[in-house]
Amino acid sequence: MPPVLTPDPVALQLAPGGKVTATAVTFRGWLSAKDDGTPISGDVYRFFTSPWFDEWLEIGTADLLYQQHGSTTSDGSSIIWVRRDATISKCRAAQACSFAEEEAELGADPTAANPTAAKYPRY
Repeated sequence: MPPVLTPDPVALQLAPGGKVTATAVTFRGWLSAKDDGTPISGDVYRFFTSPWFDEWLEIGTADLLYQQHGSTTSDGSSIIWVRRDATISKCRAAQACSFAEEEAELGADPTAANPTAAKYPRY
């Protein structure tokens, strides 16, 4: 008698009945959302790809196909399946000194009256 097998949840979601319904790519990292589980902004989730949380992807809700929660991995990271044709933003946090060095390389003098200062309002 053949063994009784249980389909994996990801296969049920992405290929119900064994029929492929979406072409996807996978990412491993940590999904971030508001406290109530809704997207960070509008319909965009933030998915951190670095354990230092300094690099992330911004992915629209409609492009997220499935998530395997972090409880199954040793570092708590999740695996997500995203539509292959999704438009995502890749972001990286930087320290303020990085931007200051960039301005110095461009020759901007932050102490002088500078007509480009309007481009960089102070808050």
